[in-house]
Amino acid sequence: MKYNCFTASKIAFPLIILSSLPAVVFAKDEIKLGSDGGLELSITANRRLQELNQSLAAVTVITKKEIENTQATNISELLKRVPGLSIQNSGGRGKATSVHLRGTNSSHVLVLLDGVKIGSATLGSVSFEDIPVDTIERIEVVRGPRSALYGSEAIGGVIQIFTKKGGAGFHPAVTIRAGSHKAKGVDIAVSGGKNSSWYQLNAGSEKTDGFDSRYLKFGQPDTETDKDGYRREHVSLGLGHQFANHAAMQMNLQQSKGRNEFDGSGNDYADYKHQLVSGKLQIPLGLKTKAQLQLGQSRDDSDSSSSGFVSTFNTKRNIASLQLERTLGTSGALIGGIDWQKDKIDTSIAYTKNSRRNTGVFASYQNRFNKFDIEASARQDDNQQFGKKTTGSFAVGYHLNNGTRLSVSYGTAFKAPTFNDLYYPESQYSVSNPNIRAESSKNLEFGIQGSLASANWGVSLFQNKVDNLISWAPRADGKWSPSNIDQAKIEGLEASYSVNLGQWKIDSSAAFMNAKNDKGKYKGKYLRYRPKKILNLEISRHLGRWNIGSGIHAESGRYTNQENSDSLAGFATLDVRAEYAVAKNWSVGVKLANALDKKYETNKGYNQDGINAMLSIKYAPK
Repeated sequence: MKYNCFTASKIAFPLIILSSLPAVVFAKDEIKLGSDGGLELSITANRRLQELNQSLAAVTVITKKEIENTQATNISELLKRVPGLSIQNSGGRGKATSVHLRGTNSSHVLVLLDGVKIGSATLGSVSFEDIPVDTIERIEVVRGPRSALYGSEAIGGVIQIFTKKGGAGFHPAVTIRAGSHKAKGVDIAVSGGKNSSWYQLNAGSEKTDGFDSRYLKFGQPDTETDKDGYRREHVSLGLGHQFANHAAMQMNLQQSKGRNEFDGSGNDYADYKHQLVSGKLQIPLGLKTKAQLQLGQSRDDSDSSSSGFVSTFNTKRNIASLQLERTLGTSGALIGGIDWQKDKIDTSIAYTKNSRRNTGVFASYQNRFNKFDIEASARQDDNQQFGKKTTGSFAVGYHLNNGTRLSVSYGTAFKAPTFNDLYYPESQYSVSNPNIRAESSKNLEFGIQGSLASANWGVSLFQNKVDNLISWAPRADGKWSPSNIDQAKIEGLEASYSVNLGQWKIDSSAAFMNAKNDKGKYKGKYLRYRPKKILNLEISRHLGRWNIGSGIHAESGRYTNQENSDSLAGFATLDVRAEYAVAKNWSVGVKLANALDKKYETNKGYNQDGINAMLSIKYAPK
């Protein structure tokens, strides 16, 4: 990648300005919890710690306490509670799972694990189904464009997953599970710390016989009716230390591997391994200034056997990020930085190119003036394949006297083509397109939010126009190939309300969306697999030694093809759960998912599980 003097100056300028500011002591960053155990600070919305209600972006935080209370065993159970988010799954535990956020494509969501981008560079997808919940500290979901801070993919939003960290003392924990379809699992964790150091170690496994995930194959009844099992082993290690000068470092290692069985010609399977290694160093440059350097590598490896054909698709992604932050007043900040990324693939198919680099330079300004909040960000990405892409965002909020805030924001975003789009070798049936352009979007949003003594609420109204949508379709010679032919317009309304009523906690949300093609042959037709309505209701309470709760998730129908001639029916599911503290350090939990045994699909031709149960026993010394 070549840079002239002008490009180099753009990279260096924000860093020189910030690093030249006075050097004094910088206070240690901490994730603070409210009296109810809820998170008061978030990171993802603006790449810095800030109070959750200060961000002008729509943010959902799923805390450690919520993860434990819901007794979730896979990440889909957690993400489906996010306003405006729908999940497409190909037949139960361990099967391919994709996320649609605010009506955008599944590839329009950037997913980070401890600050490192994860996923397959060939498909452009993330294996949500293989992320072990037992290792997760919290999940932050930013709804709306964030390319001006993070670059490619963040058209619909950003999902960042944070793994667990240790604290003072020594804390062991063991969780054992057993449930329907001969499901069983175990997770063993030890964490602790002394003085200024901490550690966290998780190791575990999961296995299920599963059920027949597929009932249609190429539109015809599937004759392969065997159960499609799944297994996974995982390990997660975290280490951290804060030095006497308030500099801090941490290192993380996560790995999960296993096998997923699926219907094909018989006994078909995919062996997978996902791995992440990262290190982060924070250095104080002054009372109000700090630098952060992060290095990381994520791997997404798969060896599959289908219909007698064995294939290998391995992705290795190296990242480096340097960020400088200057605090302004009591709530403002000026941020500048550089993100570098290199993707490399190793496959059984000879792609025309097997690596590419991307460098992104960004700057952001956030501040409050009397009753006004201001956020402005800009970024330029320089990609080895398709050149430069500039994105930006601006938001302003106004505080009313009754604790309510009005906001308006505008942001642009983009999605880079995948290796499959660009470099997949020509075959009898398909061919890639090296001239394809990045997808781009423009999002306008209005919001209002408020809080009372025991309640929080918010409403967002948005319109997102996505241009140059990449679509695979047959060419004149009959071969399938990608091209920039589509344009989409997504209009939506989100509303959320949460309240604490004594020992009761109620969380609810509703989303109403129209996601349509806005150009060409299918103009006016709804995008595939986009429900128009999504509703969530969660109710829980503590009652002595008991912790009980239930959740309702409902989605309207959605079309499965571009012509809108085929569709899936809407559905609503009910989950109920209870946990009982049998002793000081022991608890027993039971969860009944899809308690009304609703038959439904989220992906055409694939079954979803009926009523199913999970029993868990947990030992965790207080």
